[in-house]
Amino acid sequence: KKLGVIACFYDCARFVDRILPQWLENIDVEVCIVHGQFKEYREMGYEPSDSETIGRIVPYSTAVKTFFLKEAKTEAETRDVALKYLLSRGCENILLLDGDEIYSADEIQNILNYIDREPFIAWSRINFKNLTFDELTYTTDFCPPRLFKVNHNGLRLERFRWDNDLVYKNLDGATVDYTALPSKVISSSLVHPLHFSWSDPKKSK
Repeated sequence: KKLGVIACFYDCARFVDRILPQWLENIDVEVCIVHGQFKEYREMGYEPSDSETIGRIVPYSTAVKTFFLKEAKTEAETRDVALKYLLSRGCENILLLDGDEIYSADEIQNILNYIDREPFIAWSRINFKNLTFDELTYTTDFCPPRLFKVNHNGLRLERFRWDNDLVYKNLDGATVDYTALPSKVISSSLVHPLHFSWSDPKKSK
């Protein structure tokens, strides 16, 4: 597939059905869901209880590769589970999708078109509508890394080193941090999805 999507979901039951269908409808996209509480939150004393989100995910799990993690892993380790699967499937690009980020079908297609137009860009940021109180009130200064080429000038995407941060490996086995590679912010006129973290005080991510 042209695009592999790491859908990292936890404590996001109210969004699952708004997030997934438009990704699954696109034939150039393969989604992998990974569900599990991050170790960092477990160590802070948060009890692992998220049966509602699991219940929302299960109907999709027959069509989408899904990992329900019983053992708490770090943020990087959790996302690596899905990354390794999508790499094994031959995905050419990887997009990070958290459980509070909603894209339209048009925005998804615009990402795929952007990939075709930017062959020399290794990774890209996405400008989100960072919602504060409701879906009409937001800031526009939240632009995290979200899209990564799997192969770039002899480098191959290897693993996460932190939340949204990845490293590549060269042919000699040495690692290269993604920040050393050419990047770009995708125009918000093309992709400007909803991000709900600030509008939902119950969410941990």
